[in-house]
Amino acid sequence: MRSNSVVRGIKVSINYAGSDTLTTALTLEKNLLTNMPTLTSLKIKEVDTKAIQTQILTSQYIHDCQAYVSILGNIVVKARQCQPLLHVYYHGKEFYIDREGKQLSLSKEGKSHVMVANGHFTQKDTVLAAIPNIHTAENDSLRSNYDIVKLWQLAHYLDKKDYLALFDQIYIDRQGDLLLTPKLGTHVVNVGSPDNLDTKFKHLMALYKQALPRVGWDRYNLVTLKFKDQLVCQKKERART
Repeated sequence: MRSNSVVRGIKVSINYAGSDTLTTALTLEKNLLTNMPTLTSLKIKEVDTKAIQTQILTSQYIHDCQAYVSILGNIVVKARQCQPLLHVYYHGKEFYIDREGKQLSLSKEGKSHVMVANGHFTQKDTVLAAIPNIHTAENDSLRSNYDIVKLWQLAHYLDKKDYLALFDQIYIDRQGDLLLTPKLGTHVVNVGSPDNLDTKFKHLMALYKQALPRVGWDRYNLVTLKFKDQLVCQKKERART
């Protein structure tokens, strides 16, 4: 009977979904065999696929996975890597925040080339341990106003609306305003808080599509969205001769 046959081998694959590599299939396989060393000597009927999935998910870089035994008797693991959204510099620490709001430490196996986030953070780095998943803090009355939560809310919005590719950086200034550095032009966009983002970016996209192509992308040094139902542009000062 097939169920009494010994496992033939292990095949691990990772779906990166377009993200940069933070871990590899080889690393996952090595960790799996280190923690479950008898795996390849088991009979097929003895294989605990749930235990395998649990072990694979101990990697902080894996979002989810599926494990099963193939018709040929191989243990097959199909994993999906987390997708970093921000590379955060926070009081001397560096880490990623992924699309689900999860904090990820930097990887020794690869670097994710995503939007940079830095600035003047009001809260100390000790608050990070209390909110390993930023998304869960959005509706927390004690933590929803944390700078790190506001950063993720803006980045998540940009990602959801396909605006992320327009910007290189989010910066928190000393007043707590969120500033965006666009890839085009030399201006800075002051978003203020992550409230009313649909209205704010409706105004900004109108500026980008209708005005700046005519007057030039270097016409302004500051575009402010923080005031209700207003878009305020500050022109560059002309150099004196």
